[in-house]
Amino acid sequence: MLSRIVTKLRQEGVGSAVNGARRKLQIWWHSPKIEISSTRLTLKRFGTRYGGWTVFEIASLRGSKIVSCGAGEDVSFDISMASELGCSIVIVDPTPRAVEHVTSVIQRIRQGRPGDEGCGHCGSQSVGNYDLSNIFPSQIVLVERAIWCKREVVRFFAPQDARHVSHSIVNIQHGQRLDQPDGYIDVHAVTLQDILEENDIEQLEMLKLDIEGAEISVIRDIIEKGLRPKQLLVEFDGLLFPSTKTRADIKFTDSILREAGYNCYHRDGVANFLYALRAEIANWERAIDELF
Repeated sequence: MLSRIVTKLRQEGVGSAVNGARRKLQIWWHSPKIEISSTRLTLKRFGTRYGGWTVFEIASLRGSKIVSCGAGEDVSFDISMASELGCSIVIVDPTPRAVEHVTSVIQRIRQGRPGDEGCGHCGSQSVGNYDLSNIFPSQIVLVERAIWCKREVVRFFAPQDARHVSHSIVNIQHGQRLDQPDGYIDVHAVTLQDILEENDIEQLEMLKLDIEGAEISVIRDIIEKGLRPKQLLVEFDGLLFPSTKTRADIKFTDSILREAGYNCYHRDGVANFLYALRAEIANWERAIDELF
């Protein structure tokens, strides 16, 4: 143990190691306690180590329509869901690099090019990484707008590190100012209700929100409008940029989800959570009991 610590200090330097330890302490200190419920249902992870998510692999998910908000340059989760379960994926992301990435994937599907490079494991995937052999072009739809709590034009703030992709409506990294015209882009935003209506989705099986801090306002809007996706995948980005405010926001959002009929059933790493409707979980468990 001591030798590993010494090696890390030599490789990264004392300052880097101290900053890393301080960040971990901040994340732990400001992280709200989110109860994880148990279930007899099977969980399965779809996608790469970086871009994947863990979900309940249930019968009603097969062939369903999924709304996936936040693509970046790793849509391995969406591709896996389309390929393995026959889902149709509505991908929502107006970020220029994300639009280019997803558009290239769709073009490759139309050209009948299944993928030739194997699957990668980093935040930025080559389009050739994806196995597209079992996917039809109609299964992937790109919405070049941001999901938000109302329909309007919003400022989409760039990340501090230009190598990163994801922009943020709420400027989650606090790295850009309003007087920095090159620090943001203006994009059109719509609500989940708009997306469902435009894509003829009456019952949403699954919603994924990886939207750089905007998830707090979006979830509140969803609950207020009575929308109830059966499974909700959410990255609480505030956990990665910890503060007293983000802790309170996440704690409150967790509470309104539970009041609306959800429990949290899985946590991936620091910030990714799987919520599902308690009533649906009970129905699925009863269906398993009837089989045996």
